[in-house]
Amino acid sequence: MSIKSVLLAGAGGNLGPAILNELIAAKKFEISVLSRPESKSTFPPSVTVHKTDYSPASLNAILSTSKFDAVVSTLSVVSPGVGASQINLIDAAKANGVKRFIPSEFGSDTINSQVATVVPIFGPKLNAVAHLRSLESDEFTWTAIITGAFLDWGIRVNFLAVDNKAKKLFKWDDGSVPFSLTNLLTVGKAVASLLGDSSKLSATSNKYIYIASHTITLNQYIEAVKKATPGQEWTIEEVDSEATLKKASEEFKAGNHFAAYDLLKVITFGKRQLGAYDNRLSNELLGLEKEDLVSDIKAALTPATK
Repeated sequence: MSIKSVLLAGAGGNLGPAILNELIAAKKFEISVLSRPESKSTFPPSVTVHKTDYSPASLNAILSTSKFDAVVSTLSVVSPGVGASQINLIDAAKANGVKRFIPSEFGSDTINSQVATVVPIFGPKLNAVAHLRSLESDEFTWTAIITGAFLDWGIRVNFLAVDNKAKKLFKWDDGSVPFSLTNLLTVGKAVASLLGDSSKLSATSNKYIYIASHTITLNQYIEAVKKATPGQEWTIEEVDSEATLKKASEEFKAGNHFAAYDLLKVITFGKRQLGAYDNRLSNELLGLEKEDLVSDIKAALTPATK
């Protein structure tokens, strides 16, 4: 299998730009993106932009006219209605000769049934892979990439156990549970590496793969944050994962979908140990280099302190 033309959906989101930049940097692909009619996102001149409302008719018109070897989806499928958009994109890809589809996984280990039970919003992700499995063939294949939490993005939006503005760190339980996390740039490198090599495409056909910049405990993470910010005083706040799970689950069932963020933290940091998978990594296969945790944290904290 050889991939020359790539279509990226969700290129203007949180992860999309990192993947787009690495696809461009690889200098191996003709790159196009899908963009909603109301989107204000802009893209480099070398990238072809196709406007779509993600309806079957719109997607089929685009994919039948401009043939693509691979489609990469970074759509935020946990948002209301977007899961259906990705299913439409999968169907259009299958109908129009796409060889490899990479769905919008890029996060928690959804293949673990406990993860999906704790975080109900992952339903559309599981539905997408189930749909891909039902359509797979020698000509139409897929790869789902599990990354764990996004390290750099998670720090910047105060998700990853750190509140930079309040100078507060959050220690879940005793801080000894390992979890995996990946920088956005590393995700982009992984996608470009996978699509640019026929042997890697073969090795990852119709399966989940795992990547990570780091697999650490919160205790190690807290020490790394302190090393990355010499002279800075941090307050440590302790969090009970099981109490948070109970409270957030009740709030989510009552209609507060923002409680899903706390549920995501439970599966990342909590004592149920659902956030680590370092024994299954494909980093070596994809040629991903080792990264320095303290340097990564420092870089992620820097924009928020300007």
